[in-house]
Amino acid sequence: MITAAKKAAKIVMKLYKKNIKTINNPDKLVTEADKESNKIIIKELRSGCPDYPILSEESTDDLTRLDARQIFIVDPLDGTDRFLNHSDDFAINIALVKNGRPIVGVISLPARDIIISACKGLGTKKTVGTSESLLPLHTSSNNINDLHLSYSESSRKKSERFNNIINSLPATNPHDPRGSVGYKMAQIAMGEKDAYFRMGTKCSDWDVCAGDIVISEAGGKVTDFNGKELKYNSANTEKNDFLTSNRATHRHLLRHIKSHL
Repeated sequence: MITAAKKAAKIVMKLYKKNIKTINNPDKLVTEADKESNKIIIKELRSGCPDYPILSEESTDDLTRLDARQIFIVDPLDGTDRFLNHSDDFAINIALVKNGRPIVGVISLPARDIIISACKGLGTKKTVGTSESLLPLHTSSNNINDLHLSYSESSRKKSERFNNIINSLPATNPHDPRGSVGYKMAQIAMGEKDAYFRMGTKCSDWDVCAGDIVISEAGGKVTDFNGKELKYNSANTEKNDFLTSNRATHRHLLRHIKSHL
């Protein structure tokens, strides 16, 4: 999976430096980079695990995946709009799911030349550039009074309750809307941010799944607003109303969020 992420990141960054155009798609923003990254990842994953289904944002969904115990879930370019704007806050997300929960996750941050990987029970690690060194990662220990929060700009625009929640937090640090979902979750795993939650706007399994395990294995938590783990590889892949954070703030943030629902 790490090899797949590295190969995909290489082609994504090659196209990042060109003035590529979007592909005509009435439902979503798609570029050549999305498609090429998807091809590389699927080829690499199938070479090692040919019998595992792959749920990818850029491939037709085959619902026979629902009968599989293990499945790959892929977002070959998470944050296409950011990629097109030549910012650095996009990601590539790859996860291996067993019985509805991620057991391996990889997030590549191509523009930062970072790979974050996690395996259930073995922690979360980071590699930078061409280094083979695996650096252990841990979420931050900041509490709710010193919170550095990431948020979705689409949630802020569409949900009044969301705005009430973030505006009533005790922390005075500026909140940050930058980054795709995978990028935001990677930041939490690296301790660069403390929390991210989404409300009122949907994303999908491929946005969240890899981030779920890299945060959990780094000591953080990812749950819905009732404190329950998220489940993946259902017929409905949409995800909404969830919180990701370091362990120090999770319970307090859940209580704060629920008090405004």
